[in-house]
Amino acid sequence: MKLNMMTDKGNAPGGMGAVCLDGTDAGFYFSKATDDSKKTSWQLYFQGGGWCYDAEDCHQRSKTTLGSSKSWAKTSSMGGIMSGDCTVNPDYCNFNRVHMAYCDGNSFAGDATDPISVNGEQIYFRGRRIIDAVIQTLTEKYDFGSATEVLLTGCSAGGLATYLHTDYVQTLMPSSVTKYAASAISGFFLLHPTVAKLPVYPEQMENIFNISNATGGVNADCIAAQAPADKWKCNFAEFSYAYTKAPTFPLNSALDSWQTVCIYTAEPVPDFPAQTGIENGDCVNTHGWNACAKDPENCNSTEMSAMNTYIDDFETKMNSTTTFSKAGNGAFIHSCHTHCEAQSGSWNSFKINGVSCAPPPPPLRLNCGLIMNPPADPLRP
Repeated sequence: MKLNMMTDKGNAPGGMGAVCLDGTDAGFYFSKATDDSKKTSWQLYFQGGGWCYDAEDCHQRSKTTLGSSKSWAKTSSMGGIMSGDCTVNPDYCNFNRVHMAYCDGNSFAGDATDPISVNGEQIYFRGRRIIDAVIQTLTEKYDFGSATEVLLTGCSAGGLATYLHTDYVQTLMPSSVTKYAASAISGFFLLHPTVAKLPVYPEQMENIFNISNATGGVNADCIAAQAPADKWKCNFAEFSYAYTKAPTFPLNSALDSWQTVCIYTAEPVPDFPAQTGIENGDCVNTHGWNACAKDPENCNSTEMSAMNTYIDDFETKMNSTTTFSKAGNGAFIHSCHTHCEAQSGSWNSFKINGVSCAPPPPPLRLNCGLIMNPPADPLRP
């Protein structure tokens, strides 16, 4: 996939203000359909890469490729569900494939008109505008206006972006689209305390929601349903998912390896929300939990019980919603200790009762309508 910079959609006169944290132009990677029979089939992918949680953290992130386009590679190659190899990804390999580069710090949800000043530099939160700019550019340059089927996906922070924006992106679809669905990968991050009962990750996500002005950048129905003090919770998949109307089929581990170290066993960051040195949280720092959190095979019986509790909490959050039980929806949920597995060889190799997470033909047939539960204790494999 080749890089396409949206120089006309940034802060230049007449632009949309669709920029990265540091104010540089946003962009995306694109590969045209390789089969004429798929020229109206599209796959839109949100890139992941964590979040920044306060002003200084976002300033530091603006110096990296996750906050600035200055050093982006000219090409992108991906595996699993985004692979162009038809032996790996027979259903989607020939689609028009779009990799939306991530540089706004909050899962494409920032919606702040004015930048904030950090250490004398301007930091922008414009994720929602980047989504708009991508769709406009695809329509103007690559005939997206003739699309007939679209799969929205993304992994990690991009998986969360998929939950947050599924319904909004559907409103941007051309009238020619007759099939639209979403499949978030490893993006169902729980609003969950640590093993020490501390709200580390919830407080981090609440803060970035507020400083990025994400109220207008996440699921609108979720926002409308929350009390003013709780609107930040719509920055979590479990809340936005509960209000998602479009067909959706999550792919996730109930014992996600990022969550065990950066949610379940994280420690409060010193001086948060005005930190000075630690970027992207303080993961796997709870005393005594390092070995278990990184590899459940190292857990003792007490730790194993805690891990299984997290699995139970994950499954309860997901399958208790009406979204999950809606006809045509479902999920592929396992408990292998992995993250973004649908972007790797695990896309084909992970199986539950002989069923892999790679979907059966025809494309976009998201009609499993069930959760794939793992076996029983001691630690569910």
